[in-house]
Amino acid sequence: MDTEAASSKISPTRQQIIDCAQTLFMEQGIQGTSLADIAKQAGISKGTLFYHFKSKDELILEIAYSHVLVIGDDILNSIKDNPCSSDFAKHLENLIHTILHSQLRNQLHVYLIEECVTRNPGLQEAMHQMYFRWLTSIIDAIAPEFGAKSPAIAHLTLAIIDGLIVQGILGIKNPPIKDMVQLILGQKNSDG
Repeated sequence: MDTEAASSKISPTRQQIIDCAQTLFMEQGIQGTSLADIAKQAGISKGTLFYHFKSKDELILEIAYSHVLVIGDDILNSIKDNPCSSDFAKHLENLIHTILHSQLRNQLHVYLIEECVTRNPGLQEAMHQMYFRWLTSIIDAIAPEFGAKSPAIAHLTLAIIDGLIVQGILGIKNPPIKDMVQLILGQKNSDG
């Protein structure tokens, strides 16, 4: 799916459906939200909703794709700003802070992962491909500085971000992000 082309051709009604569905998914969860709920929130009939989306799964997939692109853009923009410098650790810290401070988006992320694991193999495959693109982009961006360690650093970075998203939803606050980044990058702690 070409996102730039898709977003420039999207109708206002379709975008309204997506926005309302995303809001309801974040508030009620994906399984707790019916198509009737979405249509009511969007102020349209179910027939209009079905004109734009053949199924709830199609709507979920479009929201997931958009969601993952936003997170991917955060990751890539952070890395591309200055990937191979002594400030890379600071960029990585800022990236993690940026992602963690988007609580509603993070809640949607967890609901999408739940949907992948419990019910929707198509979504699982799409998310797998998107994660793979994130990993590849991170590896390519940091390879000049970190060489053979780049794949491990990329995997650890995404695993830590996913884990911290879950911890944040569970109410665990103030993770030691600077120390985690130093561990990821193999740097010594400035305190010791």
